[in-house]
Amino acid sequence: MKYLCIILIGLLISGCNTKEARITGTAHGLNGEVVSIIDLAGTVVDSAVIKDDQYQIKLQELPSPGFFTFNVQQDGHPRDFEIYLEDAKYSIDIPAKTTDYLRIKTTSKTQNELSAYCNFEDSLMYKFHHAVDSLNIKIASPEYKKLSDTEFDKKVKEIQLAQAREQGARIGIMGMFAARY
Repeated sequence: MKYLCIILIGLLISGCNTKEARITGTAHGLNGEVVSIIDLAGTVVDSAVIKDDQYQIKLQELPSPGFFTFNVQQDGHPRDFEIYLEDAKYSIDIPAKTTDYLRIKTTSKTQNELSAYCNFEDSLMYKFHHAVDSLNIKIASPEYKKLSDTEFDKKVKEIQLAQAREQGARIGIMGMFAARY
């Protein structure tokens, strides 16, 4: 009986020792938009509304360290970023350029490694993102709607080719990063 009480007290104390992640950050020009932390099951763990270009999230009960999706709603469209959360403080600034990764300051070694990779990828992927984005903008313009079906299909194939090059570059960048670090 004595040992059972000791075990129960130990479980009670360990149950009270919850992990938490504290996230603060800036998001210039996104006032009124929502920032959410989403787990791997797709469940929103916590969220905050951006006010005065700032937001704050305190995850009271982080069940265990792991990867989460950092979601920012911008003009009705989601911007998703992969982040790693553990019992630490995070300063996460949301970049204005939609193709850039978050600017994160933290003591989390895993998140710092993830940030290093994402920033490395951003620096090399700009050319490919720009090519795909500019083709998508052109195809949505009124002058492209006047094209014949054959010409329009040709432009769609150009976009698909640019997207394939972008995907191939991303795979190559992973290899470059692994070799470098």
